[in-house]
Amino acid sequence: MNGSTKEKALTLALAKALERGLHERLPHAQVVLTRERDEAMTVAARVQAANAAGGHLFLSLHANASPDHTLHGYETYLLDLREQSLETAYLAWRKNDDASAEPGRADEVSIAVRELTLAAHREYAARFARSLHQEQAKRFPKRLDRGVKQGRFDVLMGVRMPAVLFEVGFLDHAVEGTFLMDATTQRVIVDGLVQAIAQYYREVVLPG
Repeated sequence: MNGSTKEKALTLALAKALERGLHERLPHAQVVLTRERDEAMTVAARVQAANAAGGHLFLSLHANASPDHTLHGYETYLLDLREQSLETAYLAWRKNDDASAEPGRADEVSIAVRELTLAAHREYAARFARSLHQEQAKRFPKRLDRGVKQGRFDVLMGVRMPAVLFEVGFLDHAVEGTFLMDATTQRVIVDGLVQAIAQYYREVVLPG
């Protein structure tokens, strides 16, 4: 089994376990998976599915790899808005719009409002990411916490809600790869995610 197949299998297993855990913990919350079986799906399709659901939080699960297979630990990425111009923010917002009409010329006020919305979403995403890491650290005190970082990932660019990308670990690491494929490990990872999402739901979604 190659690394790509392992990641696909691992992330789907984690996502489905997370869905079950959230249904148990938050029975009134709607949980939507962008992929429910082993199938190829473009980034644009994932973003469109997320936006169509109109959720309050988007979590993209991934497994990492390093050139020399020595890196290990978990990390989370937020969209880096500092590298984006107003126009880029606007286009990122529009490119996955369900409306097929060609966008017209948007005035600067409209673009600025959209960027401010993206910035607000990012603040909530950062809040969730911190909670996510706290819960993983509680459960895995000996694992390396690589921290919350910034990046320009396509799957985060067009999502119209707070969004984070969580790298659960490095599958190509000799020890961590085996560790991540263990069913008990996966249950504990998911338990931490459920707790972080439940806290976000109580503190951000319900009051809103």
